[in-house]
Amino acid sequence: MKKIFIRLFILAFAIFVLTSCDEADADHVVFQTQDSEGPDEVATIRNNVFINDINIGGLTPEAALEKLNTQFANHFNNTTLTLTFDNEEFVYSFSEFNASFDFEAAVNMAFRGEISSNSPQSYRVDAMYTYDASIIEKILAELYEKVTREPENATMERIDGEFVITNDVIGRRLDLDNTNQEILDILASRSSGVVELSVVNYYAEFTAEHFRRATSLLGTYTTYFSPGENGRNINIRNAASKIDGFVLMPGEIFSTNAEFGVMTYDNGYRMAPVIVGGVLQDGMGGGVCQVSSTLYVALLYAELRITERLNHSMPVAYIRNGLDATLAGDWIDLKFENDTDYPVFIEAIVTNNSHTVNVFGFESRNETRELEFRIILVETIPPPEENIIEDPNIPLGERRVTITPLTGRRYRVYKDVFENGELVETVHINNSNYRARAATVRVGTGAGAPPTGTGETPPVTTPPTTPPYEPPVTPPPTNDNNGVDDIDAPPVIDDSTDE
Repeated sequence: MKKIFIRLFILAFAIFVLTSCDEADADHVVFQTQDSEGPDEVATIRNNVFINDINIGGLTPEAALEKLNTQFANHFNNTTLTLTFDNEEFVYSFSEFNASFDFEAAVNMAFRGEISSNSPQSYRVDAMYTYDASIIEKILAELYEKVTREPENATMERIDGEFVITNDVIGRRLDLDNTNQEILDILASRSSGVVELSVVNYYAEFTAEHFRRATSLLGTYTTYFSPGENGRNINIRNAASKIDGFVLMPGEIFSTNAEFGVMTYDNGYRMAPVIVGGVLQDGMGGGVCQVSSTLYVALLYAELRITERLNHSMPVAYIRNGLDATLAGDWIDLKFENDTDYPVFIEAIVTNNSHTVNVFGFESRNETRELEFRIILVETIPPPEENIIEDPNIPLGERRVTITPLTGRRYRVYKDVFENGELVETVHINNSNYRARAATVRVGTGAGAPPTGTGETPPVTTPPTTPPYEPPVTPPPTNDNNGVDDIDAPPVIDDSTDE
């Protein structure tokens, strides 16, 4: 009886243990291999075990891995990331990001019983999912070049007396941070998705509206010359063409020398009279100073800030004294600054006998504002003593004046400002100094003196002299062609400067 009791107790304990195992926490089950009869039993994965929703229960680890690899063979090739921008699509498969599941590790977990329970009848293992996020950076670097566009200012030109303005272009750049995060979100979802590239817009500094507000005529001036196709007129047309249509943005400095370029034949210039040391000589580019002088007065009327200007060493015929602006090499220039908030447009027009410069921009001045320029002669300077040159090729005692004397003059130029007909301001514009010039006389020392006792005086040959010509501020047409340009070297230029 005692033996029977012991056997019953052992049986009851065994049943208790088996029941406890079935009711144990299924979140961490120690895998039990399927029962097998005979010595050749094969270890398999427990029934109803799923990896990524694929049932691998009852399979050997090798068979389970093969099944998973077959099921997901093209999964990442067919799962895509689509980036869109401006009706363009850039499609990338997840395989290009080296996306993958670690099925081998998942199968080993399932085989070892390290599985989670979905229900009392099934178990689940999630395969680890990975991808290479560094590839995103490479793709975005390529797209950055395609997407990025620098902003472009609007442009302005004048055709047949009318302004033609092209619109500005909005710039854009790829927003790398936002786009990168959106791509990461799609990759992490393990599903195909679409990302619209995130961009940041950059706007042009000067829009079409800026240019539309810069079409008022601020200043204009006209000078005249004799018609013809001589070198001087060719130079005027060539220099004017180089500044016609020029647009100066706010804060920029305009250099007349820089825009005219080098005075060479290849740059369109020809030989014409220039002033060298107060004497007329032929030189390349003679006449261009009529263009710079015309521009200077137009700028005065526009009331833009002149930063550099110098008068000629001697008066010129095409403009009043004090209103000229000479050029020379790279050491004498006419410069001005666009000190407004809008573009400034220069128009240079040349007819058969006139040159006009129009300066356009934003008109902020009082509509009743009027300007008058007063030129005050401050001082006259008599010519120095004449230079005597003895010449044996001229009859004894005969005098020939080869360079006429000039009286020097110093001027001050003022701007009187009127509003509603009343003087409201007077501004000192410049000091202009024109040097006195000594006469050069060649005196004969050769044979051929007049007979003794005749009482005759040896003849003196003197070229006609013309006093400095000062036409009104807006001169009428003239046939004078005495305009010349000054290319004095620095040592001989008057050292007085504008105040």
